[in-house]
Amino acid sequence: TLVLTITPNTNNTTTESACGSFTWSVNGTTYTQSGTFTSVNGCATETLVLTVIIPGTACNDGNSGTINDTLDQNCNCVGTPIGGGCTLNELFLEIQTDGISETTWEFVTSGTAVVVASGGSQYAGPGVLNESVCLADGCYDLRVFDDAGDGIAGGGYTLRNSAGDRIIDNRNNFTAGALSAVGNGPSAFCVPIGTQNLVWSSRDKLDWVEGQYLVAEANAAVSAVWIQGGANNVQSTNTGYQFWIFDPNGSFSFRRFRSHATSDNFGPASATRAARMKINYWLAPIGSIVPENVLMNVRVRTRVNGINGNWGPASRFKIDPVRAQCPLTQLNDTPGNAFLSCGQTREFGPGNFVWARPVTGANRYQFRFRLEEEGFEYVVTSNTFVLQLNWNSPALEAGRTYDVDVRVSRDFGATWCTEGASWGESCTITIVGESAIAGRTKELDITSAEMSLWPNPNNGDQLWLNLSGVEDGVKLVAVEIIDLNGKRVADRMVPVSGANVDTRLELEGQLGSGVYIVRVVAGSSIHTERLVIAR
Repeated sequence: TLVLTITPNTNNTTTESACGSFTWSVNGTTYTQSGTFTSVNGCATETLVLTVIIPGTACNDGNSGTINDTLDQNCNCVGTPIGGGCTLNELFLEIQTDGISETTWEFVTSGTAVVVASGGSQYAGPGVLNESVCLADGCYDLRVFDDAGDGIAGGGYTLRNSAGDRIIDNRNNFTAGALSAVGNGPSAFCVPIGTQNLVWSSRDKLDWVEGQYLVAEANAAVSAVWIQGGANNVQSTNTGYQFWIFDPNGSFSFRRFRSHATSDNFGPASATRAARMKINYWLAPIGSIVPENVLMNVRVRTRVNGINGNWGPASRFKIDPVRAQCPLTQLNDTPGNAFLSCGQTREFGPGNFVWARPVTGANRYQFRFRLEEEGFEYVVTSNTFVLQLNWNSPALEAGRTYDVDVRVSRDFGATWCTEGASWGESCTITIVGESAIAGRTKELDITSAEMSLWPNPNNGDQLWLNLSGVEDGVKLVAVEIIDLNGKRVADRMVPVSGANVDTRLELEGQLGSGVYIVRVVAGSSIHTERLVIAR
């Protein structure tokens, strides 16, 4: 007896076209290259004829008014309008040259070898060369090459978007090797970039120590998810901020997510706690601990219910315990800040001030004014980070732009945090109005004048502050709260009404129990008062 089953051979061919990659449902394999692929299962043979279109590949959009046509991340053919006017993402690459090496650069579509823009050669210098590129939405790697293999002597580069926000900041830092590129991790950058940033006191700080908190600006969408007492619900565990610290030259790259449900040793729990990341305070995958004395960049993005936002602007970052003992400072350079001084105009005379970034524990500040092309240099010492532009001689002249840098002392001027030529980063001040106004230097006094704080002791929620007799011409005062270790834990800018300050400070429960110093900088005077937080 013969019981016979014959299964006929079957052959089926499928033709597909995909952008970037294609996953074949027959065998679950993802293909990133074109070709003909076969899968045999018993008597059934499936054949896939696949064409994979690679983003960044040159193409022709059929528009005679564009050039440099390439496929974007969605494989749409997009060109750059002739005569400028980039309608995509216009980026600017600033290269500090040395006039010695041949420096070239290229932008490569992430995950491919496709070069979408390139340039550079033997740059005359030293100087700053500005290049512009027009890129479609997507992710890219920037590679900067040095033909001699020794970097750019004293040089580097910065990549910015059209709004001036930094994407990569490698100024004065490409000093060795033949290639500088973000490595050891995901793509160097994506465009467009987001707006999420660090708070100003965390930006471009080059004297971090382990255990300090890197702080992001609070984002309303992230804060809205936080629920009091519900730190372990799903929304809280996948909502927060992700910090990315990387070396622009490629030696280090690490990303860390901070959710509402994790503390990082910071308390109490609140809608903004996740905006703080304690430096090097994590169980390390190998190579995740940020090394000391290496210039890094740091960027932040939000994550709301598991969905990431775009990375925000880059800031410079360095762990340097030695420098932290006596840190660098400079004129206030925070855009939109009431005390913004860097790049601003001022008159010379009574009632005209410039502000430096305050340094905790500093009791003397020196401001240096220079006209390098004329060999002019004048140094003024102040008791505070506020300097009134009013002294006898030499007066600053109207119509002149001065380079200004700042340094500090913690021993009343016996020694300075930076000696010799190594001051903080230089800014410019342009003098307008009268060329000179007679008058003697008004010495800035640190006082402990009476001011009213209530309730004191305080429960850490709201604090009322009253100060009277503010000097003429002062429109805003700076209020700082400092703990007994000298760390500034809160700061506010408060308007002056007439000659008085009468305001309510929302502390939002962010201060732990203990004794603090409230310091108010009002023009040329500093007023201090003790504050007790008792919960």
